Amino acid sequence: MGFIDGIQKILGGTGEKRSIENPSVPLTPENIFSGDSQDRVVATVTDALSIPAVQRSISVIADAICQVPIEVVEHKDTDAFDETVSYPELEYMLNVEPNAELYGKDAFFTAIVTNLLIHGNAYARIIQRKGQHDQLLMYKPEEVQVIEKNGRIYYRIEDSGRVRFTSDEILHFKLGSVDGIMGVSPLSINNDLFNLAKGILEYSSNYFKNGAFLSGVLEAPETLSDPAVKRLRRGLDKYRGARNANKVLVLEEGTRYQAISDDPTKSKMVESMAMVNNEIARVFGVPPFLLGDLSKSTMQNVEQLNLSFIQNTVKGISDKIAEELTRKLLTEEEKRSGLRIRLNTTSLLRTDSKTRAAFIKTGLTTGFMTHNEARKSEGLPPIEYGDVPLVPLNYTTIDKINDPNIDNNAIIGGNNDTSGEIVHDEPEPKENEDDE
Repeated sequence: MGFIDGIQKILGGTGEKRSIENPSVPLTPENIFSGDSQDRVVATVTDALSIPAVQRSISVIADAICQVPIEVVEHKDTDAFDETVSYPELEYMLNVEPNAELYGKDAFFTAIVTNLLIHGNAYARIIQRKGQHDQLLMYKPEEVQVIEKNGRIYYRIEDSGRVRFTSDEILHFKLGSVDGIMGVSPLSINNDLFNLAKGILEYSSNYFKNGAFLSGVLEAPETLSDPAVKRLRRGLDKYRGARNANKVLVLEEGTRYQAISDDPTKSKMVESMAMVNNEIARVFGVPPFLLGDLSKSTMQNVEQLNLSFIQNTVKGISDKIAEELTRKLLTEEEKRSGLRIRLNTTSLLRTDSKTRAAFIKTGLTTGFMTHNEARKSEGLPPIEYGDVPLVPLNYTTIDKINDPNIDNNAIIGGNNDTSGEIVHDEPEPKENEDDE
């Protein structure tokens, strides 16, 4: 049985096709290249999470998002700097305990991200107390039914004790959407890929576990009697294991032993698994080196690949989460005044210490960063007088370089007045010693 045939057998077959057993089935593109839709195996959540590449991809993304601080900022326009605004109760709920009885931040957002990346949708109910958002209660996607009626969205939740919930009571995170209402499930649209990965893993396990390959065969010139077969089996059992290596095997009745060599690499098992892992990494937007594949990674490009992962994958998912948190956890008045909830991914974009030190030094010497801003980026407390930016004293403007009235050699170390001309400090005249 070949490698692909073995996978197809594990996946339940590919439909009725023309073969030696079915010569009456006509050859058509449909029965050659596609199987019966009724035989299509649907991958489950357990199937997907049992694939190491899938589990690792989700874990890497979820761990990154759990590290991100969630804050409320005031956004005035596209060019202005977003200033943080103090919302202690809301920030505590999102950063420490979304639900004091059930889970903290890591457990909550890990489950949210996992549901997003598997189902394309994640849900959490907003529970209020005394008019304030008190906690979040998460539901499995299969427990929630989304209903659109008269231009409004309602949610029906199993065993909730209520007929339906309004849109402002449910946080509905969507990974990607066609209609803007429901997210697209990566598990569904990549069903064949996940089934292929599962089939390769199962075939590999059976290959070594259940003896999908033989070390050798016995050839007999004629049919052996039952007693001869039993004696032969008992004799072969004595040579199993490392202790019985290099012993002489005696065969009877003209039986001959012929060794069989079967290399797993010849069946393209390793290459197929590597290909599937790369496709899974592509689906989730994770660089292969984060899944343990360093074949195409170097010391020079790992940092750039990691930054690209944060900017394109983690930030994209965190922005979707932040948008839904803003829509449902802030009032209309707060949103219109410019308040937003943000997952600050800046801390994830930190480079290596050498590059970071060079950037901070440039920021301090050119004046666009203060000492306290630099210390904050490194997780250090502020210092006194650390909010005053430094400015160079020996700079001038380009238009004054060709000014004949300015001694350009004296610019460095000179004092610039408001007119832009260099004013030199005149030395004080020495007193005449005879006048003393």
